[in-house]
Amino acid sequence: MNREFKVYNLFPTPVFQNFIDLKKYNLEELYHTDYELMESENGKITKDKYILDNEQFKELKKEIMYNLELYTKNFLKVDDTHLEWYLQNSWVNKHEKGDWGQSHFHSNSLISGVLYLRTNEKSGNIIFESPTNHRPIFPLSCNLPFSELTIDNCNLYALEPKNGMIILFPSSLLHGIKANISDMDRYSMAFNFHIEGELLSKKSQIDYLKIRR
Repeated sequence: MNREFKVYNLFPTPVFQNFIDLKKYNLEELYHTDYELMESENGKITKDKYILDNEQFKELKKEIMYNLELYTKNFLKVDDTHLEWYLQNSWVNKHEKGDWGQSHFHSNSLISGVLYLRTNEKSGNIIFESPTNHRPIFPLSCNLPFSELTIDNCNLYALEPKNGMIILFPSSLLHGIKANISDMDRYSMAFNFHIEGELLSKKSQIDYLKIRR
C-alpha cells in the first residue's frame, strides 16, 4: 500500500503573527489615558478611538503598517498598484481580572489586528472560530470525533498573547478572548484597515470600482 500521499490545504484563513519591540516606544501614557466601560460591560476601552493618529505614536503606527504590508503584499500577494491600505481606527482595550471578550467580528473593514502591550500567560488567550456549523472538512451537524485536534480539523484555535505580539486577520473572522484570571490588568491595542483606490477587472471594466475614504 502506498502511504506517500499528498494533502492540499485549500482555501485556508491565514492569520498573521509577528513581534514588535515595544521598548522602542513610550507607551506609558496608554495605561493612564481615559477609559470607558464597553457596551458589553466585560472590559474597558479608550475614549479615543483613533489612538495611533496621535503624533507621539507616529513611529509605532509606521511599524504596524509595515506588518500589514508583510501580510497583504508579501504573503497574500495583494497587488497594490492601484490601491492603498489605510488605518480606519485604533484603540486600547483594558481587561481587569475576570474580564473577557465575547466572540465577534469587525464590520466595515477588511483587515483587523491586535498588538499586545501588557499581558501574561493567565490574562486570556485569543480564540479564533470557524464560521457557524463549519469545519475545514465536516460540518458540525456531523460532529465526528478526532484522535487529535490539529489546525486542519479544529473549529476553535487559541493563541497565547505575549508582549509585543501583533496579530492580523480578516475582519470577518470570528474571535473572542478568554477571561483574564491573573491579577494584572491586560492591555491590548486593536485596529482596523480598509482600502482606497481602484479595483478593476482586467477582463471587463464592468467590474470597475473606485473606493474613496
